[in-house]
Amino acid sequence: MNWRLGVELRKRGRDATAVAGEDGLGGLKDGALFKALACDFEPCVLVTWDNKMPVVHAKELADHGITLAVIDERWFKRSGRPPTDQLSYIHDVVHRWLHRIELLRAGDQRVFSPSGSRRPILARARSAAAARRQ
Repeated sequence: MNWRLGVELRKRGRDATAVAGEDGLGGLKDGALFKALACDFEPCVLVTWDNKMPVVHAKELADHGITLAVIDERWFKRSGRPPTDQLSYIHDVVHRWLHRIELLRAGDQRVFSPSGSRRPILARARSAAAARRQ
């Protein structure tokens, strides 16, 4: 999350920290970040722009019980907005869905866009596989 967004959320009375540069989390690789969040900041929601994170780090996210809100990069790219609008897009989506992001249960993962939210593809596939096993 951009540090400015963290400031905006704190002004709205939310307990928000931007990983970049705050609380000694800046520069950590994803695995180390998940561990630090689980140890020092739980309960928390990691808000990211990395749409691949739920797939690439599925095991680590599950092992640490990280709650994840992904801002949908694909929606932004399909929207035709210029790359210079990326930060405003992220801010808009986070502010629009903050009330839903805050209500995510521990370990939940959701992808958020201006039009709503959904579970990441990997989570949907796991749910379908579990339903088939029952």
